Parts: sequence; C-alpha cells; structure tokens
Amino acid sequence: MLIANNCRCKTRDLIGVFKSLFYCFFFILFIYSIQVNATSINIVHSFSVEKSKIESDQNITLRYLLPPRFARVVTDGKAQLDIQIKADKSKEQSFNGVFWSAAGLFDSSKTGAILSDKQVLVTLLNRLANSQTDLDGFNVFSSDIEQLNRSVFASRIWLDVNYDAARIGPPNNPLLDGNFLLYLPPRPQYISVFGATTGDNDIRWQPGIRLSDIINTAKPHTKLADRSYATVISPNGQQKKVGIAYWNKQELFLAPGSAVYFNYRNISENAEHLNSTFLTLLSNRVPL
Repeated sequence: MLIANNCRCKTRDLIGVFKSLFYCFFFILFIYSIQVNATSINIVHSFSVEKSKIESDQNITLRYLLPPRFARVVTDGKAQLDIQIKADKSKEQSFNGVFWSAAGLFDSSKTGAILSDKQVLVTLLNRLANSQTDLDGFNVFSSDIEQLNRSVFASRIWLDVNYDAARIGPPNNPLLDGNFLLYLPPRPQYISVFGATTGDNDIRWQPGIRLSDIINTAKPHTKLADRSYATVISPNGQQKKVGIAYWNKQELFLAPGSAVYFNYRNISENAEHLNSTFLTLLSNRVPL
C-alpha cells in the first residue's frame, strides 16, 4: 500500500512538472509572438549622401507591444530625438527643431515596391539617354538619373505629421501596426528639380523663392520639356500643376524641400506613362 501511494505521489509530481513546463513553453511562445508582431518605428532626423550611398544620421527605434496611436508615436519620437540631440554636443548647437511641413510617415514594408518602381524608371531613362542623337539630349536624361539616385524614396502614408492635427480625432490619429519610418527633419536647404532640364538640379532655398526663379535656373529643355506646365511637389508629397507659359503663367512661392517636375515630351517612349510614373514616385520622395 505504501509503495502504491508513493508511486501515485510521484506520478502527480511528474504531471505537475509537465504542466509547468507546458505553461512556460506557451508563455514564452506568446511573448515571442508579441515581440515578432510588435510595432516598430524607425525615427530619422536627417540623411547623408556619401559617394552615392544614402544613410540615416540617426539610429532611433521605438517598439510597442501593442499598436500605438499615431499621436503617441509622434510625441515619443520627438522626445527621443531631443534626448539624442542633447547628448551629442556637436549637434545640439546646430539643432533648430523639426520642420513639420517636411515631416512624414512611411510604411517600411511597402518601400521595396517603391524602390522597384524607381529602378524601372531609371532603366527607362537610360534607354532614352542612349537613344539620343545629340549630347544635349543625352545629358538631360543622365542628369535626371543622377538626381534620382541622390534622392530618398519610401512608401508614404498620407497623414499630416503634426501632433496637434493627430489629436483631432480617429481619422487623423489611427493605430499603427507594422514597421514604419517616421521622418522628423530639420528645415531642408534645397529645392529639387526633376524632368527635362539642362540647368541645376538642386537649387538652394531662400525666403521668397518663386517658381519663376526655379525655371530660370533649371532651364527646361527647348525640345524635350513641356513648356506650358510644371508640377510642384510640396515637402509632404502633395502635387500642384502650375502654368508656366506666357498665356497661363501662375506665380508660386516654394517651401523648403519642395520639388519641381518638368514633363517630358517628344520622346520615343510613351511620354504620358513616363510622366505619370515619375510623379507617382515623387509623391513618395523623402525631402532632404
């Protein structure tokens, strides 16, 4: 009888041990699954371009076990950026805060598709460059390729990255689930030019700079450029088609970090498709 009782006790003890191990295993699995599915936010303040390689100057990552509200991500990101800047004395003196008009939220999981679109566009421009019979035309397309390769692109999420705006209500303050890039930049220093031009591609921004100033400096190509309209892309990705001919001229002041695109025409490829592809890509540009 005593032996039988001892066996039953040992059996119960073993069952208890196995139960504990079973619960521990599933608890660890649960924690792991939360970590894998956690929302990850990469905070970027600025990019540097060295030898055609574009890198972030910061390395701040926020992780949330549960999807956070957009407003919380913006405030947490700004707070962590302030901490990092203050810790680096060399950056603290030149830090002028975030230029919110150029801030943006981007979906990291979809950025690969945007970069594929960019590569398709580069291939098309290369083909057009090689089809030119004069050096001037070749340089137009080659310059555009170089400008694309100096630029940063990511899959933009159409939200106003501004804490006050994010707090208005659910439509402007959604839950974020996945991997994202939150761009909180300083004020950009340049206006970027794309399309059929022969002049400068990067024009330093200054107060009061207008579209007409950009046209004079960028010099749209007489044959390859549409001389009636240009498209202005604001730092937040919004686009506006603007008349630039004598009969429809519109004057427009440009914000820091804007881009201006001059449509192609008179090319061997489908110009409408090329221009549409280019403008879609520029909506996903990260203003530097």
